[in-house]
Amino acid sequence: NLGNVVCKISGATTEADLEYWTIEDVRPYIEHALSAFGEDKVLFGSDWPVVTMAATYSRWVETVEELTRNFTAEQKAKLWKGNAVRFYRLEDQV
Repeated sequence: NLGNVVCKISGATTEADLEYWTIEDVRPYIEHALSAFGEDKVLFGSDWPVVTMAATYSRWVETVEELTRNFTAEQKAKLWKGNAVRFYRLEDQV
């Protein structure tokens, strides 16, 4: 277990069919990352502005929300903010 290694969920839509990707196209990759790294080591990544090649920012957020809809409130808090705050040592700035 390498304490300094995390995985950012980002860039999935721009690696899929840029015009016609679906949640099901990116699901296996997101789920694998979540499974392999675990809830304490995965961060949400906006992939801004590159994401706009394949989706609006809102659609990307909605996709991640859908793929993690069964997460607990604590797991969601880690993914969307907590893990990044801890990993980037932002406690004093947030």
